[in-house]
This record gives sequence, C-alpha cells and structure tokens, in this order.
Amino acid sequence: MTTTCVIGGTGTIGKHVVDLLIEKKRRVIVLGRKNKTAVSFPDGVTYYSHDYGDAAFMTSLLSEV
Repeated sequence: MTTTCVIGGTGTIGKHVVDLLIEKKRRVIVLGRKNKTAVSFPDGVTYYSHDYGDAAFMTSLLSEV
C-alpha cells in the first residue's frame, strides 16, 4: 500500500486531499498544527501534531513515505 504524507491535512484544501487519498486506498499520514483531540479522521489515517521546523522529526516522519 502506498503511503502519502499530507502536511496541513486539517485545512480547507488538505481535508479534501486526505479524503481523495483514502478513496484511492492509500495509507495517509497527516501532519498538522491542531491538537489531536480537535481533529477527526477515518480509520487508516495517522495524525501527528508537531512543529514543521523540527528537522529530526520531519526526517523521521518522511522516512515512512
């Protein structure tokens, strides 16, 4: 299964991108700024709330895609 990371996946456009990727049967990782309890995604979507400027975290996250 192909994995795709959507940075900003809780925004107006990002939510639609996530929905389209799920329809295509992709594993989706979303990186956003909102608290995890403030967002809801269907099964199969992994959500991370983290600082985009953290190079070590971003390297680790993107190694999954």
